[in-house]
Amino acid sequence: MKGAVVSGLGWVTAAGFGSGRIDGPFSWGTGNLPPITRSHVSSRTRSRFGRLDRYSRLGMAAIAMALHDAGIGPKELQKTAAGLIASTVYGCLETDIDFLKSAQRNGGREASPHLFAFTLSNTFLGEAAIEFGFTGVTYMVNEPRLTGSAALFMSLEAIAGGEGDIVVTGLCDLGAPALFPAVDVRAGALFLVLTKIRAGAPDYGCLTAEKGGMAFEGENVGDMIELAEALFGKRR
Repeated sequence: MKGAVVSGLGWVTAAGFGSGRIDGPFSWGTGNLPPITRSHVSSRTRSRFGRLDRYSRLGMAAIAMALHDAGIGPKELQKTAAGLIASTVYGCLETDIDFLKSAQRNGGREASPHLFAFTLSNTFLGEAAIEFGFTGVTYMVNEPRLTGSAALFMSLEAIAGGEGDIVVTGLCDLGAPALFPAVDVRAGALFLVLTKIRAGAPDYGCLTAEKGGMAFEGENVGDMIELAEALFGKRR
């Protein structure tokens, strides 16, 4: 059995921005995502927020709020080679389409190098590593449905395997672009901070996983969204 402590929670959904210890109950909501500004990510002038695409801004903001909720900064992340693992369905396809449109203009001579830099779904994880100080394992997992389960399991594996005492894990998606058949994916991002079990640390509780599934404080949870709801149910 593999386990870790859930130390922080942050999200951006149609219902708004939130972090576990400060804001109201977690909800995906319906409708459009709220505008995401630099203040949601960092107040430091070195932040590269201004050049990020919409998908990257979404993920970066949720990661920032999860870290703030856990009270973890760059020094703690770098000490343990902290990891960053996330799940997505459509990833950066919206940006890919915008880039292809730019490449079709004027015989390809107007292809945007700025958009091209964000045509990989894991690009924003690299941006997060630069911004917040991650130095450990960092990758994106594609899922057929937006559950975050794959990222959660892999994060617990990373901690159990000694790849770091901290892994920030989550899900991030903008939903289906207009050109693609829609899977039921509501736009939003949710990230959790998982830390190696240690006595006395402020946390929400313990998440464990084995072949039969996942459990939070002994109660079964099906995926990351259910886990977020369970955290609020326990806290309130």
